[in-house]
Amino acid sequence: MPELDVVTFGEAMVVHLAEPGLPLAAAATLRRTVAGSEFNVAVGLSRLGLRAGWFGRLGDDVPGRLVAATLRAEGVDTSRVRLDPDGWTGLLVRDALADRPVTVQYHRAGSAASTLGPSDVDADYLRSARTLFLSGITAVLSDTARAASERAVRLASEHGLTVVFDPNVRRRLGPVERTAAVLRPLAAAAHVVLAGRDEAELITGRGVPADAAAWFLERAARLVVLKDGARGAWATDGTTTWEQPAVPVHAVDPVGAGDAFAAGFLAARTRGRDVGAALRQGAIVAAAVVAVPGDIEGLPTAAEVAMPSGGAGMVRR
Repeated sequence: MPELDVVTFGEAMVVHLAEPGLPLAAAATLRRTVAGSEFNVAVGLSRLGLRAGWFGRLGDDVPGRLVAATLRAEGVDTSRVRLDPDGWTGLLVRDALADRPVTVQYHRAGSAASTLGPSDVDADYLRSARTLFLSGITAVLSDTARAASERAVRLASEHGLTVVFDPNVRRRLGPVERTAAVLRPLAAAAHVVLAGRDEAELITGRGVPADAAAWFLERAARLVVLKDGARGAWATDGTTTWEQPAVPVHAVDPVGAGDAFAAGFLAARTRGRDVGAALRQGAIVAAAVVAVPGDIEGLPTAAEVAMPSGGAGMVRR
């Protein structure tokens, strides 16, 4: 029996988050936290009661040790995390605004995470899991990180893992044409695709959602979920379709919603719940995250997800 439910890997950074509601330029104080797409998903899965593992390269510095310590505190397996004595850990500075564009400043080029390579992908570690989750962010960091992503997908498929892929396109990491070229082979090899509508169009060249989903299903995908922000999500396996509206919420920080959705959806599917129930849980977890500042601060536990929606505002004593 696999030791882990889900294993993931990639880039994690220390985040300095501006005071809630203030634009970055006007913020007098910054709060330190940690984030990264796959990092967020691993923490979200662990809080929901799954056995999650994360691996990657961090600098052997204060930020890197903070990332590793946060993962361990959240119950995520870090046995394959590498602290590079010659590397440094990336930094992200941003604000948290719900009614205007979020300003993000990165200090990541050349970080330890960008030096991730095929040798960091341990076949035995992958075999210890049921599912591999990966984000397109890692693959576009560098040529070696791209090779690591491709090796992870190949090994996971060979060993019978379910490969779940979220393109998570970051346009500031490079030209969209290059990004699409890097992500297309990974998307074509994934068994489950979780993509934004615009990301699906970028990868497939098909603007109609059903046509974009068909592109994935014509390849390795068995299920495609297309996320559309406040309009919710739509999914298909080629035979049945499902629709899930977004859960109403007073959003204060939109960052991290996609990762939260992925964690909620994956946790439900791993426990054998049907697609409709998994979409619903993904929407609930995403709503919980955007209701508070930070990528992981609002990630709920399984018990919190199970609370009646009418419980908002109640005080538990």
